[in-house]
Amino acid sequence: MALIDDIIEMASSDKEPIGNLLRKCLILGRQIPNEKFRAWLDNELDGYNSQDELPSYQTFRCVNKGLLVGLADPFVGYSITLSAITTRQEVRKLLATWPC
Repeated sequence: MALIDDIIEMASSDKEPIGNLLRKCLILGRQIPNEKFRAWLDNELDGYNSQDELPSYQTFRCVNKGLLVGLADPFVGYSITLSAITTRQEVRKLLATWPC
């Protein structure tokens, strides 16, 4: 099947944008009845609904930094690292990982 050959060729090359590859997969998803593949593809194209649904390849570890600027003197600022340890637990997960 030419469509599958195109998908394999695009997936093994770094010359094509990932969006083009996913659109070809969308065409394939309409031709084969596989709901799990279709749901994955929809999430990849349209975005995931929640942080909990994100696959591990869609997140990365990061260090959050901030710049604090004073109101009295806007030319004085302090660069700080935001620590996940000192933040509330509901914010900690967002500081530790960020979706791609």
